Amino acid sequence: NERRCLMNDLEVFEEKRRIVVEEAQKLDAERKAFTEGRTSFEHEVQSVGAMAAEIQKKSEELRLLHEQAAETKLELHTIRGAIQEERALHDNEFERLKTMQTMIEQQRLQLLQTENQIRVRGVEDELWVTTQAAFPAGQLGGLPPHWQQQAMAGLGGPSGG
Repeated sequence: NERRCLMNDLEVFEEKRRIVVEEAQKLDAERKAFTEGRTSFEHEVQSVGAMAAEIQKKSEELRLLHEQAAETKLELHTIRGAIQEERALHDNEFERLKTMQTMIEQQRLQLLQTENQIRVRGVEDELWVTTQAAFPAGQLGGLPPHWQQQAMAGLGGPSGG
């Protein structure tokens, strides 16, 4: 009987040992799965950390780019203002030069008119001198009477005739 009890105990013990071994194998499998999960999680954490660092870097680059764009916009506005001022100055100078050109053109025309008047007077003076040389005073007898009268009226000089 005792043997039978021992055999039963041994069978129970073997059954419990087999259950413990199975439990140990399950535990090892779970531990292995847990370790793999933990490793995977750590890789994901590192990946997320790297992504966050990259996002931070890109964010800083965007901030700098935005600042540069704002500075460039301000500079562009300043340059546009300077160009408008310069255009206004050029337009004013152009108008002043056009006015001067018009005045110079008027003066040139006046000068041409004066020159023509002087030439006409010079021709009249030359005719008068030639007439005096050809017909000394008092000797107009060879001319028809109406010419003698005109010549006598013109003896006062070119301003008289």
